[in-house]
Amino acid sequence: MHVNQAQAQLNQNAAAANAQFRQNVVRDLTEDTVVKVVVYASYLVEFAEIVTTSVMLAVYWSESCPEANLHTWLIVYAARAAVNVPMTRYLQRHPVLVTTQNSFDLTPDEMMFRRRKQLWDLACVVWFVMGNFIVFGENSCSESAPHLFRLVYAWVVLGYVMMSIPLLLCLLLIFCFPCIYALMEHTGGADGAFGGGGRRGRGATED
Repeated sequence: MHVNQAQAQLNQNAAAANAQFRQNVVRDLTEDTVVKVVVYASYLVEFAEIVTTSVMLAVYWSESCPEANLHTWLIVYAARAAVNVPMTRYLQRHPVLVTTQNSFDLTPDEMMFRRRKQLWDLACVVWFVMGNFIVFGENSCSESAPHLFRLVYAWVVLGYVMMSIPLLLCLLLIFCFPCIYALMEHTGGADGAFGGGGRRGRGATED
C-alpha cells in the first residue's frame, strides 16, 4: 500500500513538473516571437521613414514655412531613423543590455553603448517634442508648405503609435497566452509538442 501511495505521489509530481515545463516553453516561445515582431517592425518603419522623407524633400524642397524650418526637422528625423537601425541591431545581438539593469554584468563596451543610447534617446525625445510644436502650434506651415507639413504631422502621429505598440503587445501577451495554453491543453497539443508523458504515465500506472 505504501508503495502504491509513493508511486501515486511520484506520478503527481511528474505531472505537475511536466505542466510547468510546458507552460514555461510556451511562454518563452511567445515572448521570443513578440520581440522579433517588434524588432523587424522597427526596421521596416525606419526604412520607410528614410525613403519617404528623402523623396518628399527632393520633390517639395521649394516649399518653406517662415515660422518653422521643416527641412531641418525632417532631415534630422531621417538621420535619427538611419542611426536607430544599427543601434537596434546591436541591442538584438547583445540582449543583456535589455534584460539586465546591473552594470557589473556588462562589459566596458556595453556600458559605453548604454550611456550613448540613453543620451541618443533623450535627444530623439526632444526632437519629437519640437515636431509637436510645429504640428500643433500656431503657424502657417499648413498653407505655405502643405506637403512637408503633412509629412511632419504623419511622423508625429506615427511616433505616438509606435510608443503605444509595446503596451499593446504586453496586453496581447497577457490576455492571449492563457488562451493559447488552454487550447493546447484541451487539444493535447502541448503533450505531443513537448514530449509530455504526464497523462500517458498516469494511464500506464493505473493499468
